[in-house]
Amino acid sequence: MGNKTSDLQSNTAPTHEAHAHDDHGTSHDGASDDAFEGLFTPLDQECLRMCCLELNSSPDPRGALMTSLALPGSCFAEKLCERFITTSPATQKELSTFVGATTKDHSSRKLMLLCGLYADQQGVLQHQSVELLLHDCFQMAAISTLNEPPHDPLNGSVFIPSLQQCSSKEDNFTIEDVRHWLKKYLTDIPSCLTNYINTKLMRPYVMTALQHLKGPDFDPADLDTTTVNVKLLHPPPLLLPALSDRSYILKQADLYALAMVEPKLQTSWTRLYSSSSDGLSFQRLSSAVVGYKGCTLLVIRDSNRHIFGVFAAESWQDTGFGGSSASFLFAVSPNYQILRSLPSVSNNHFTYLNVKGLGGKPAGIGMGGDMRQRRIWIDKQFDTVVTRASDSTFEPGIIGSSSDSPTGLVSVEMWGCGGMDALQKQKEFQNYQNKLLEGMRKVDKKAFANNEFDREFLLGGTFANGVERREDR
Repeated sequence: MGNKTSDLQSNTAPTHEAHAHDDHGTSHDGASDDAFEGLFTPLDQECLRMCCLELNSSPDPRGALMTSLALPGSCFAEKLCERFITTSPATQKELSTFVGATTKDHSSRKLMLLCGLYADQQGVLQHQSVELLLHDCFQMAAISTLNEPPHDPLNGSVFIPSLQQCSSKEDNFTIEDVRHWLKKYLTDIPSCLTNYINTKLMRPYVMTALQHLKGPDFDPADLDTTTVNVKLLHPPPLLLPALSDRSYILKQADLYALAMVEPKLQTSWTRLYSSSSDGLSFQRLSSAVVGYKGCTLLVIRDSNRHIFGVFAAESWQDTGFGGSSASFLFAVSPNYQILRSLPSVSNNHFTYLNVKGLGGKPAGIGMGGDMRQRRIWIDKQFDTVVTRASDSTFEPGIIGSSSDSPTGLVSVEMWGCGGMDALQKQKEFQNYQNKLLEGMRKVDKKAFANNEFDREFLLGGTFANGVERREDR
């Protein structure tokens, strides 16, 4: 990490960066310094005023701001502050532009800002710069969500092959190359910056600012934050998902990367099944997922140490193929990969589940492909997994071994990401199923065989002269 930091410190911001200011106080894309003022609520403005006062009470206001935003092993804060804070003491107008650009601006411009921070004078990012960008965003997500740095470091190198494939370059990525890749494969990266700035500069002043705005009689203890429509009063999104139980496959960095792809994963995850605790069993996996009315994440580790799976945007149906185009395949080891559904797809072959092999269809669980061969396939024996590099449903790319041949299945997990409502609906479904089974077991023999013909024809001599008898053996 030391080399990465020195590389970034030696770079200066590219002059064409979207948020760099010219001599007239105007950003190069034409937005004025006060372009964000209309987006600030009275509470925002009061928090900014209080933050500015506190920073300027320091002997070194810019240094105080850098210290507040500092990330371990990075000069992210220095680069960001240099971009916006040019006077000492800092003006509230400068701070407003700074906060507006990092929290209020739309995602595409925030991506340009992020990429520009890590680019050299020519607007180029090397491998190490991209890795540091991802590392820093991971830190921001952990600090704003967990109030502490991540305990599991992010290995940025696993993302580079995906970037190379997307940009068709081996190295020397432009800001636009990286922005386009992030927008497609780590869509919610800008939220890391937004939440971090809000957590460090705005949220600390919320209650005091409210008290100032509402008068001396206002009691923060009486405030119901669930009904107040002010974002700063609500906790930030769970950019690092909260797990109900331990994952034996995914690391903290893997959770973060997947959450950046799909906002529906920025929530609490319930472990529905884990082979590490439940055993490798297709029956137990299917029982755990059938009836769960929400999105899920299936995670697989094979004998070649590949970790991959599928995000199922809709519930699994025990009827064969189903799901929706919002589903995607992923890999987190040895390399990061996101494969979305093809724009031209005309089928619903996103997920596949058949528990009993009904209708002449194979019993097992899979994703993509067709009835003859699925993109990912685990049959009911549950001891091997087959993966392929392409199919007619998802984008082509390496998932798992992608050898078209069975690979040993080491461990499997199924996570429910649909919240308490999905769990409640599954419980209701399971209760209904149990009642049906119980009703089938409780057969009233007297009501069923209520005459001599019924007893003889239906029960085959089980009853003789009204007395139950047992055949000699």
